[in-house]
Amino acid sequence: MADVLTKLGSSAIQQIGSAFGVAKELTKLTEKLDAIRGVLLDAEEKQEKSHAVKTWVRRLKDVVYDADDLLDDFATHQLQRGE
Repeated sequence: MADVLTKLGSSAIQQIGSAFGVAKELTKLTEKLDAIRGVLLDAEEKQEKSHAVKTWVRRLKDVVYDADDLLDDFATHQLQRGE
C-alpha cells in the first residue's frame, strides 16, 4: 500500500489528475488509503483467527494491487504523451 500512496503523491500522477480534472478525487483516495493502511495492519495480525478477516485482507490487497497497476498505466501514458 505504501507504493500506491507514494505513486499518488508523485508529480506525474498529480499532473495527470489535474489534466483530467480528478485531482480532488486523487487527494480523497490518498486520504482513504492512508486511513485503511492502519486498519489493514491490525487486520493482518487478526487474520489467523478469523476466516472473514483473512478474506477481507486478501480482497483489499487485490484492490490495492489493481490501483497500483492503474497508476502505473497512467504514468506510462503520461510519459508516452511527453515523448
